[in-house]
Amino acid sequence: MKFTNKYNIPEEIISSIESPNWYDKGDCDISATGLLQAPKIRILSDKYKDSITQDYSDRIWMLLGSAVHAILENSNKDSENLTEERMYAELGGMKIGGQTDSICLKNSIVKDYKVTSVYAVKDCLKKGKIEWEQQLNIYAYLYSVNYDVEVSALNIIAICRDWNKSGLLRDKDYPPSAVVTLPIKLWSKEQQEKFILERIKIHRDADFSNAMDYELPECTDQETWKRDDVWAVKKKNRKTALRLLSSKEKAHTYIAEELGQQSDEMDLYIEHRKGEYVRCKSYCPVSDFCDQYKESMNVS
Repeated sequence: MKFTNKYNIPEEIISSIESPNWYDKGDCDISATGLLQAPKIRILSDKYKDSITQDYSDRIWMLLGSAVHAILENSNKDSENLTEERMYAELGGMKIGGQTDSICLKNSIVKDYKVTSVYAVKDCLKKGKIEWEQQLNIYAYLYSVNYDVEVSALNIIAICRDWNKSGLLRDKDYPPSAVVTLPIKLWSKEQQEKFILERIKIHRDADFSNAMDYELPECTDQETWKRDDVWAVKKKNRKTALRLLSSKEKAHTYIAEELGQQSDEMDLYIEHRKGEYVRCKSYCPVSDFCDQYKESMNVS
């Protein structure tokens, strides 16, 4: 990977970012995070690893997360928590691995620390976060296999990097503290094993396609963080929409039922706005090399 320094990041921070001590998958065929990664991103990342360019500023949150993990690990070494434990299991003809942040030995609670945003915490509390659920259930499976112990619960320990007290005054759903414990749904061991086997098959099939020079499987809407399409009811000579609706039919219903007869004099029209592929546009390291992204953006 090549780095740029557009914003004059200080040398000592650059040295930390370039440190060789970043997490690696250990002695396994694929890690828990690798299993959850989109196969196309994983394969293209390896194929173009010497061509990918990233700015040092894009690694700051990763650096902060690593620092928090290191502090928590060192502080809890002699406690009843098993920290940064790397575990392995043979499944589906592959050796999978994962490194948990913390396991409470007293009651077998698997925990993972996330340095994240208030928005992510609120989103998780409201509707769950499937990526976290999947990750922690893989860790739970590895722990149960390695220690023959039944996991009792899963927790995300979220540290909100953008939390502030003023948020409590303007938002009733704002987290009460910068640190929030989020309970995560625990699957049965059978569900965990079934999910891992499904992910192994997806990655094996992608590796076969890559080896045979076939087209790689496209990333799903979930993997591209695609926003939903919306239909904007707009008035000519007005910049902002009167209303955003989730379908063309709802847009017509809004005009007919809520605006009624006055709509005839408003010079209205409906504009279809395609949902953006948020990850591809701003967060995917291989978007420059991805045909799927180029096609979605009509880039040749």
